[in-house]
Order: sequence, then C-alpha cells, then structure tokens
Amino acid sequence: MPAAGSGPGPIAADGSPVEFYRHLPPGQGPGIVHEVVAPGGAILDLGSGPGRIASALVALGHPVSCVDNSAAMLACVRDAETLHADIEGLDLGRRFTGVLLLSQLLNDPDPAVRAARLATARRHVAPDGVLVAQHLDVQRSRAARDGVTFAVGGVRIALTGRRLDGDVLSGTMVYRHGAREWRQPFVNRLLDDAQLNAELAAAGFGPLRRLRPGWLAAAPA
Repeated sequence: MPAAGSGPGPIAADGSPVEFYRHLPPGQGPGIVHEVVAPGGAILDLGSGPGRIASALVALGHPVSCVDNSAAMLACVRDAETLHADIEGLDLGRRFTGVLLLSQLLNDPDPAVRAARLATARRHVAPDGVLVAQHLDVQRSRAARDGVTFAVGGVRIALTGRRLDGDVLSGTMVYRHGAREWRQPFVNRLLDDAQLNAELAAAGFGPLRRLRPGWLAAAPA
C-alpha cells in the first residue's frame, strides 16, 4: 500500500483525501455505466468513495449499494445504501445487475489483491449482469509526463514524482481545490488487454468489451 496521503480533512486508508473527492465531479462515468447496465438494474459500487458516481446513477433510475472501507467516505454518500467493508472477501449474499470496480482498483500492484477484488465482483454479479471496470490505459499512462496538470470542473490535478519501472507506475497526485491542497502517493501496475482478459477469465468472467479507453465491461462466463 502506498504511503498515506496528506492534506486537510480525513484521509482514507489508501491515501484518498475525502474532501477532495467530495468536490470531484462524476464526469462521464455514470453515463458509461448506464449504457451497459439494464434500465433500473441494481448496482453494487465497490470502492465507492463519497458516492459521486452512485448519486448520478440513482438519478438515472438505478438502486445503488456503496461499499467502501472508509467510514468518512461513506458518510458523504446520499441516496444510496452504504456498507462499510473491504472489497476483498466481501459476500453480501445478493446479486446485482451491475457491479463496478472503478478508479484504479484493477491496477493494484499485488496480483492477489486484484484476484480477490475480481472474485468479489463475480460473487455478486447476476447471471445476466455485467461487470463495469475502469483501469489505467497503458498507452496514455506510459506517455504521461511528470508535472502534467489538468482541470476537472473546479479542481486541479497534477502528477509529480512519476516513475515507470517496467509495468509498475508510481508517483504522487497533487490535488487542489481553491486554496486547499492534498497529496496522494500511488503505486499501480499497468495491464494490457491480454493480461486483463487472463485475470477476468481466472475470476469467471468472459472476455472484456472495450467501452472507452480505460473502461471495460465483462459478463459472467
């Protein structure tokens, strides 16, 4: 696990600053998920954070259950069920039309952690349901340069200390909102489509379907 993040307000165990993610807009994520999950289908959002994706999905007609191991993140969730738990080993005894593994949950450097997360997704997806996952696009990640800065809504994000060692990408994300600043170190493993398909198959999913760069869907095998 990377070193703890820093900045004002609570910081989740993975270094994610709660206050920053509260201000981060949902972006294109809800629309992408809504395109592939059946209308009105129940969704399990694994690693939901403060529910920025979940709230938009509820507005689109999907009941959403949010799972996160940060109580501070879940305290921000509105309009959705909240479950305070780790993803790995979770078993709710329920199935969902859509299961989400967003952000870089599939890029953890530990293959056992990635396998456990996919196993949880497989346990909870309905036979006619779908996994929707986000991951680092290999080409874009290899091309990213230290110091690159971009704006998302009213927040600014910068990459610093970038290092690429084979397929392992590390560095620190610097987040700014108004006068406040947070830092979140990260270590991720880049996975190409062949590697992703191998891990999906091992967990009991069929081959990936590319939705957008860095977004995939996979049905139960």
